[in-house]
Amino acid sequence: MSQVPVFVHVHGENALHEANLKVPLDGHTLLESLRAAGMAIGPDSLVFLDEDDQPAEPSRRFQELKPGTRIHVSKCRHIEVTLNYLDQVLRHPFPPGTLLKRVKAWAAKQLHMAPTDAAEHVLQACGGHDRPASDTPLSELVGHCACGVCFEFVPDKRVEG
Repeated sequence: MSQVPVFVHVHGENALHEANLKVPLDGHTLLESLRAAGMAIGPDSLVFLDEDDQPAEPSRRFQELKPGTRIHVSKCRHIEVTLNYLDQVLRHPFPPGTLLKRVKAWAAKQLHMAPTDAAEHVLQACGGHDRPASDTPLSELVGHCACGVCFEFVPDKRVEG
């Protein structure tokens, strides 16, 4: 049995927790280990590893975990993304661990953007100026009770000289 360091994001919390998990383990033991580490995890919580599309079932066996694995503990099976671009509104459900670069790639494909045009656009929080990094998972951007997030697909500032 070995210990693996992982990073845990719990729905509605701003902090990223560090934990050491003993592997192998199953989904049920994973939740119990996170609770024992002091994380507030409810009975209806779903656990996603990295960018997995489906939550880990309690019976799922994890023979090993990579050091630095991101674990997302969420109340939502999916995060509903609303994306505004000019006069278009796109909506799509994504797993909580989805990184923003995957959302951006999806948006560019849906909008039939050339790769060069897509490279000049960024995701910006609706009604604000926050532009989260492309390696930010959706689970870090939703509020305590929310299962959705909204972005504007806007041009990145260009410096021409």
